[in-house]
Amino acid sequence: MVSLASRILDSIAADQPWAPAPVDRSYSREGMLSDMDHRMTALERAFQLARSGQVSGLPQIVEGLRGERYSVNQVQGPILRRQLADLIKAARERDLIVHRI
Repeated sequence: MVSLASRILDSIAADQPWAPAPVDRSYSREGMLSDMDHRMTALERAFQLARSGQVSGLPQIVEGLRGERYSVNQVQGPILRRQLADLIKAARERDLIVHRI
């Protein structure tokens, strides 16, 4: 595997402008969702997980972010943690109501 730095140095040495390899931009639903997820910040993803109803607490959000290779440095502070906790609670209550109907 050739490193990015090595590719850049090789292209400079060859007097050729370096350009990244073309990215496959498939138009499938999965491809579009995947592209969107990779552009999302860790903070946006944390809010998305909190609203999803799939997590039961902040530790699961942090674990999920780490599993998706996001930095968890932004998920700190009492106000942010309170916002996420409130969203988790609201999502779980919403899911309970939906399942009762």
